[in-house]
Amino acid sequence: MASMPKERPLSKAAMREIARREREKVKKWREKDKKQLFEAIKERYLQYRKMKVAVVRVDTMRKIRR
Repeated sequence: MASMPKERPLSKAAMREIARREREKVKKWREKDKKQLFEAIKERYLQYRKMKVAVVRVDTMRKIRR
């Protein structure tokens, strides 16, 4: 039976390099999309506010029922 060759573990320097690349990927994504994400949330929030105001204007009895 032939034995399989042993796999060498990564050196500490290689592990640090891999970790550094992963951190950079996460930081770039977060910084790049943070403003876009907040803008989308703000638009949706304002849309719901406008809808709520429109319901109150259309159905004036809604205030009394509360």
